[in-house]
Amino acid sequence: MTLRVSWTAPSDQGSALLGYKIVIRTSDTAVYAEDLTNCNGQNADILSRAYCDVPIASLRSSAVYNLPWGASVWAKVTAYNKYGNSEESPEGNGARILTIPDAPVSLTETVSQRTASSITFTWLAGEKNGGDPVLDYRINTDNSNGVWIVLKSNHQALTYTATNLIAGNTYIFQVEARNSYGYSALSQGVSILCATIPSRPAAPTSVVVADNVIISWKKPSENGTPITAYTILIKEADGGFSEALPSCNGASVTIRDAKECTVPLSVLYADPYNLILGQTIESKIIATNNYGSSDVSEVGGTALIVLVPSEPLSLDNNPAITMGPNIGITWTPSAQVGGSAILDYQVWYDAGRGNSVFEIL
Repeated sequence: MTLRVSWTAPSDQGSALLGYKIVIRTSDTAVYAEDLTNCNGQNADILSRAYCDVPIASLRSSAVYNLPWGASVWAKVTAYNKYGNSEESPEGNGARILTIPDAPVSLTETVSQRTASSITFTWLAGEKNGGDPVLDYRINTDNSNGVWIVLKSNHQALTYTATNLIAGNTYIFQVEARNSYGYSALSQGVSILCATIPSRPAAPTSVVVADNVIISWKKPSENGTPITAYTILIKEADGGFSEALPSCNGASVTIRDAKECTVPLSVLYADPYNLILGQTIESKIIATNNYGSSDVSEVGGTALIVLVPSEPLSLDNNPAITMGPNIGITWTPSAQVGGSAILDYQVWYDAGRGNSVFEIL
């Protein structure tokens, strides 16, 4: 990169110009110095064209000018012929030494703003702005497929939210800064998995089978990363909820993958549940992945605490309906119906064999 110092050739007053003396102001602001390597006014080409090009590196050099980025460049010119030197020109400028800004740094995801389809990240401006304020930023992504695209240009904030992403895909983002001179180099990339906590599960269901209750549920949306565990909470008699461990340990791979667990009814009769016959067994579910836990589901379950009813009482012959080949019998239902209404009965008999082998009548 070079900076051009140019001037208009003065009248030679009847004698050809032999050269110029071009001086450029240093960072001292009171001292001017020549760059005889690049701006030697005795050089025939410089003399004829009335300009010289000075490398920016020379102006930045601490050994000569030591100008910082953004500094204005001031110069003065003296012409001479065989009769001597002209008066020195007024100092003039019109250029500043600029470069691209440093690349942005510290790209970091804003985890608290993560969703299943968006990623928010922030960055810091690079240490140096290249001599001119940073105007805006350009955000780039590999689009999760290795094909880089520009997501946003002329973006002025130090934060950006990429939307309409695909849960479970990993995206790389890079940012460039721009000043009036141009764009910086790309920042270091940040790789972010588009994922968040699981969605809220639906309410679980429950069913009593023999002396157990089976609680089951459906897997909610994982939102980009696999569910690692469930928490199954069962309602206690006092209204609170707690886990029935180890019967219903949702961290167990078997229970997690099956999405159901089996709890003996005897567990629910005891502390801390203290459920009684006829009460509904209610439960709710929480799903967890590497990013945290979902909201708790609504309460679900329609199963009742029930037992097999006690045996009927007072089995006896009913003479009123016993006649010929017909035998009438009556009985009294037990008061212990197991928490649910009796549906029907099975009647067994020994087929008149007089032994202990019975069959259903």
